[in-house]
Amino acid sequence: MAALPVEVYREYVTRTHRTMAVYLSVLAWSRNLDCVAIDRDEIVRLWGIVKRVENQRLDWLKCDIKHYFPFFEALWFTQGTKKFGSLFLARRDFPANAFDGSLSDEKRAQALTGKGFNTEVVQLPSEVNMLTHLTAVTYGLVSVSAPAVKTLNQALQPTGGA
Repeated sequence: MAALPVEVYREYVTRTHRTMAVYLSVLAWSRNLDCVAIDRDEIVRLWGIVKRVENQRLDWLKCDIKHYFPFFEALWFTQGTKKFGSLFLARRDFPANAFDGSLSDEKRAQALTGKGFNTEVVQLPSEVNMLTHLTAVTYGLVSVSAPAVKTLNQALQPTGGA
């Protein structure tokens, strides 16, 4: 029995979401981030959509990336028409009141970082570029700088004294 078009589409979307999640996980790890924020325009460009972002697509994304980013917050513009604005994805629970008030993504990221929850607004490359980068990292063709690893290596270095 042939797969229904909606099943084929859902499978494609799942792969795209997981590629993005793995890419962002490596990015977050290498930059010592607790949270990555992604602007609506980045998501729309990656997904190749021109109409509004549907709740179902965000629900699918949340489901598809939960093992990489179990904490997921979609923010909405509420002035005028309710419109998807950005995503905040994290590996640990957000600080209390993290999403109170109306702030730009950059200011919210700064506020979260000020609370000890390292957050950065990131840009997404194309899916092809994400896969290329992940493949290069996987095969050791490029290295990923990790602050935690650097700190550990520095701590293990012998001192100058004898």
